[in-house]
Amino acid sequence: MEQHPDLGDPVVLRDPEGREHPSTVRDLGNGLLVVAQPRDVPADEVIGTGADVTVTWADADGVVMVLPTRILAVHSDGPVARWSLAVTGPAYTQQRRRSERTAASGPVAIRTVGGEQSHVVNGSLVDVSEGGVRCAVAAGAADRILMGPQEVVAEFRLGTVDFAVPGRVEFLRPTANPARLEDLVVVFDEPVSDVGALRKEVFALQVRSLEEAAGEGDESAEGAGAT
Repeated sequence: MEQHPDLGDPVVLRDPEGREHPSTVRDLGNGLLVVAQPRDVPADEVIGTGADVTVTWADADGVVMVLPTRILAVHSDGPVARWSLAVTGPAYTQQRRRSERTAASGPVAIRTVGGEQSHVVNGSLVDVSEGGVRCAVAAGAADRILMGPQEVVAEFRLGTVDFAVPGRVEFLRPTANPARLEDLVVVFDEPVSDVGALRKEVFALQVRSLEEAAGEGDESAEGAGAT
């Protein structure tokens, strides 16, 4: 059975130069994907018909897949320019580092387990990976964790999914403002709980980060043109 992203899925397109661009699947056909043309391609550069492009996405189980394609046509009509991509080979699983971190935001609760009395440290997400989470906590708030059993559960939300992942506190270190905040790093226990859902949400964060970077590039280009 042919594997491909679904309609509306966020994807990452890798161009012939190895650069990554965020996009979205707009339509599907027999051996064909239609995606939004990336906004972050330099204005003086053309990636056109015949160029080989790989499409990366996270499937329903959170497995990150790669599909080799070739640009069949470029459509500039309508509000969003599009690429029609012809599939040139079977999809395969991308080998990813579990420690690859992605910036994240939102509240997080680090809850101790295994002791006589549970202790909770509340903080803010800094970054997350398939293997752990880093968060900012008030200076001194996590001292009790370091003095006792360091087994914890990290509770946080990515997108619309709530996670409660068992792990252990790896280290606590000062931030740029050590009087107020410290960085607390939790490494998840293996096998990681809900790893498929976690991988899918981490991938979505990576696509969003690329989109934000592309938007900043557009603003910089507009500012340069106005001067």
